[in-house]
Amino acid sequence: MSKDEKKKIDTDSNIIYVGNKPPMNYVTAIMALLNSGNFTEVVIKARGNAISRAVDAAEITHNRFLTNAEV
Repeated sequence: MSKDEKKKIDTDSNIIYVGNKPPMNYVTAIMALLNSGNFTEVVIKARGNAISRAVDAAEITHNRFLTNAEV
């Protein structure tokens, strides 16, 4: 693995890719990233039918866990 590949992995590590799992699985992943202390921002990405699931995960995180956070 080259240095460029490692750098790309490091910069993409705050991205959550949403698929077919339940929204709470992604909420847990978002909270784990934010609580790790390494990131102040999480990027949520989805395509097609998963977009609504991504929005649900973002809203659940915002309304239940991080009420003072910016979405």
